[in-house]
Amino acid sequence: MTALAAALLVLPLAACSDDDDERDDDAADVAPVPPAQVALEAEVDGPVRIGVVVSSVGSGAEGTDVLALAQGARVAERRLADGGVEVEVLGRDDRGTAEGAVAVVDELVAAGVSGIVLGTTGDHTSAALARAAEAGVPVLAPYLVGDEVPEGTWSTAPSPDAVDAGMAEALAAVSASRPYVLTIGSADSPAVEAARADTFGADGVGAAVTAVAGAVEEDAIDSVVLAGAAADQARFVQGIQTVADVPVVLTPDALSPVFADVLADSGGVLSAPFLTAGPDAGDATTLADGPAGDSAAAYFAALRSLSADPAAVDVLGRPFDVNGADADIASHDAVVALVRAAEAAGSSTPSDVAAALPALTLDTGDGLAGPALSFATSQALADDAVVALTSTTQDPGVRSAVATGPAEEQHLFWLAVPTGA
Repeated sequence: MTALAAALLVLPLAACSDDDDERDDDAADVAPVPPAQVALEAEVDGPVRIGVVVSSVGSGAEGTDVLALAQGARVAERRLADGGVEVEVLGRDDRGTAEGAVAVVDELVAAGVSGIVLGTTGDHTSAALARAAEAGVPVLAPYLVGDEVPEGTWSTAPSPDAVDAGMAEALAAVSASRPYVLTIGSADSPAVEAARADTFGADGVGAAVTAVAGAVEEDAIDSVVLAGAAADQARFVQGIQTVADVPVVLTPDALSPVFADVLADSGGVLSAPFLTAGPDAGDATTLADGPAGDSAAAYFAALRSLSADPAAVDVLGRPFDVNGADADIASHDAVVALVRAAEAAGSSTPSDVAAALPALTLDTGDGLAGPALSFATSQALADDAVVALTSTTQDPGVRSAVATGPAEEQHLFWLAVPTGA
C-alpha cells in the first residue's frame, strides 16, 4: 500500500466517532460544545475597520468561486472580539467587475478602513488594487496567485512557482510522468512537463474528453492536469471520468467548494482522490500534533461557534450559514495580519498600517491559523509552505452539522500528500 493510500485510510479513523453513526436530520439543531482558547488578544486603540471585497452577484462573475472561503474574515472578527479587540469587518460586493471594484474600494476608503482583504480573484481586481494603492490603503490578497501586484499589496496566496512545484510533486506522488495538460479558456497553463498539452474553451468538454480517450488508448499519457476555474474543472473532470481512470491533478482553483458542488451535481465521482497544490491548512490539519494542529483547531472551534449562532452574519450581512459553511483559514489570517500591523504601528491609520507591514513576520503565536507570513516582500506566503494536496470525502468532523449539512451530502476535504508517497 502506498503512503498516499494509507493516509486516506487513516483520516476517517481519526475523524469518526459514535456521534457520526447517530447523526440524523435533527443534528443541525444541536449546538456544538463551546470551545476553549479561541480568543485573540491585541493592543489597539479604538475600533480597527477592515474592508473585505468579495464578488457575489451575477452568474459566472469573476471571483465568486472564493466567496464562501472569504467568510473566514468573520471568524477572525469573532475571535478578536472574544479577546476584547474592537474590529469591524466591512464587506462589499464588487459584482465581479472593474467598475464595481473601484466603487467598493472608494466606499471602504471613505469608511476609514485600516486595510482591505481582497476576497475575490480575476482580472477585474487589478482596478481595485490600483485604486487602493492610490489611496494608500494596504491590501492583503489571500486568493490572488500572480507574479506582479502594485506597491501596497501583499499576496498571502501561493506564488505561481510554488503552485507549479506543488503540482509536479503531486504528479510524482502518483508516479505519473506523462501528463496531458488541459488548459480551459484563458487560465494560465501550469509549468509542468507534459506529454501533451491543449487549450479548450469552457464549452469544449466533449472535444477534451475525446482527446483524452484517444491519448489513453494510445498509451500516450498516464495522467491529466487541468487548469481553469473551479466549475470548469469540475465539468471537464466529470467528462474525463466517463472515458479514463487516470490520476487527475488540478490547479488550486479546485480548492473552492464550487468544484465539489458542480462535480457532484453533474454526476461525477468525488471519492477518487484528486490532487492539487496549496498550504496544508484545512480541516485535516486539526489532526496534526503541535502548533499547526492547535491553531487550526482554535480556528474551527470559532467557526463552529459562529455557525451555531443564529444572529451571526456573513461579510455581506446575510445569515452566516448562507456562505459560511466553507469559510477558510486564509481570509481569517489576512484579517489577523492587518490587525497585528495596526498593533505594531500603534495606529489604525492606513498609511501607518502599510508602513508597519514590511517589518512583520507572523505565525501561530501571533494568532494565525495557517502557515507563517512574512511581509518583507509582496509575496508574504513562503514557497516552502506550499505542498501537494490530496482530497478525501471523509469528514474530519471539525465543522458543525450546521456548516456541513446532511450527512449524506458529499464534500471534499484536502490534506497534505505524505512525504515519500
